[in-house]
Amino acid sequence: MRLRSALAKAAVPALVLWAAAPASIAEQNAQPPPEVPQPQTPAPITPEVMPPFTAPSTPGRPYIAGALSIEDAVRAAIKNSPSLLSARADEAAASARVDRERALTRPQVSASGIAAANTPKMPALYTSNPPIMPQAILSTPAKTSLGGTAMLMTPLYTSGRLSGAVQEARQSHLSAQQTTAAAQQDLVLAVRTAYRRALLAQAVQSIQADLVRATEERVRVARERYAAGSINLADVLRNQTEYAAVLRQMAAATRDAEMALLDLKATIGADLASDVRLTDQ
Repeated sequence: MRLRSALAKAAVPALVLWAAAPASIAEQNAQPPPEVPQPQTPAPITPEVMPPFTAPSTPGRPYIAGALSIEDAVRAAIKNSPSLLSARADEAAASARVDRERALTRPQVSASGIAAANTPKMPALYTSNPPIMPQAILSTPAKTSLGGTAMLMTPLYTSGRLSGAVQEARQSHLSAQQTTAAAQQDLVLAVRTAYRRALLAQAVQSIQADLVRATEERVRVARERYAAGSINLADVLRNQTEYAAVLRQMAAATRDAEMALLDLKATIGADLASDVRLTDQ
């Protein structure tokens, strides 16, 4: 009896809870669902406008402005290229060495004079400057003196030393001439290559500019369609992501075009601040 009474007392709260549970669930279902915030239209991407790159002026280099063809670039490089000017200077130095060695095989005449007042009063010997050949040696007495000398010298027999020196100088001059010719050919090739690279970089930049405009139009259309409710927000975000990637590619193409043009100016030996426009295609 005691067990039955205890079970009956414990079952009363359970029944009460079971009866109350459906009422609370019904109350919860009767409440309106929470409002889900609508996605906002993303802000448009505004490309950053970079100022045009201006190279610093290069002192001592000619300034070139206006249209520049490949042949104009080649002529300017042959005239102004530092590497070719250096090769020409080496060739001129080699030619001067030929003249110097050849002069040693010919008669040489020198005239020297001296006016001396020796202190202390004692005899002395004076010589002309070493580059002057034949070198004069003058002696003066202990007192003030004025003197002069004229000398003639010609080689009689040198065992082929002078003729060998002349031949060596001639071969050096010939080597310098060949070096200058090779340097000019390398320069012409470098100028043509740099010109073509600059044209290619500018063409890529133009293509990227067209791609930027096309992608920008797709973004505009996508935003209008999203505002009209015909596409999802994901489509707008995808188009804006593509637009940002195209802007990065455009910045890289602009940088490459500017660097290629600077490389062309440096190759032809022009001022880096020159304002040139490539005309050949």
